[in-house]
Amino acid sequence: MIIFVKMTTSKDVKHFYETFDFEKVLKDAPKPIQDFLDGEIEFIKKHIPVGKEILEVGSGYGRLLEILSATAKKAVGIDFSNYLLERSRKTLADKENVELHFMYAEKMSFKDETFDYVVCLDNTFGNMPGIELNVIKEMTRVCKKG
Repeated sequence: MIIFVKMTTSKDVKHFYETFDFEKVLKDAPKPIQDFLDGEIEFIKKHIPVGKEILEVGSGYGRLLEILSATAKKAVGIDFSNYLLERSRKTLADKENVELHFMYAEKMSFKDETFDYVVCLDNTFGNMPGIELNVIKEMTRVCKKG
């Protein structure tokens, strides 16, 4: 099953994500935004059973991976920002079932049908102008059928 939650777009995505302090902004966000973000997490948790292998496309600093790791057999995150991957590695260092990879979503190196679930949320999918179809094809390729 592939799950998308699309919000916004940005031209200089990598620079934006590497200079913006999401953790602080999310912590200080108004209640409607917190409710929306909590709703995303609850939606994901409700639809992904325990013990599955999950890929998060655009895992950023690891907000979702940290939550997924509690019930996943394996939680894998890919991102095109080494800066955010390093932040994730520090945050998730004690999570033995988490893997992080520098990788572009439109050309993943995983074998076909590797993951039970592929998740792409927040701004991630909206920040892929011009490559959305390729990303969907790749996500479909690496996700197990059924």
